[in-house]
Amino acid sequence: MNFKFTLAIAALVGSVSAAVSDHWAVLVAGSNGFWNYRHQADICHAYKTLRKNGVPESNIIVMSYDDIA
Repeated sequence: MNFKFTLAIAALVGSVSAAVSDHWAVLVAGSNGFWNYRHQADICHAYKTLRKNGVPESNIIVMSYDDIA
């Protein structure tokens, strides 16, 4: 049997008393293939949102298939 599942974890920055540089995010898109590209698109959007809200690039871990292009 071939089981596929998608795990999408996105941490969005809220207003907290800690400095933004203390925030970390792990973004995971478990789907592959063009037929389900929205999971990779969701991860890219979450990454842009985190960066826009001041989370450093070094504090964001992104895991996704690189087969969309």
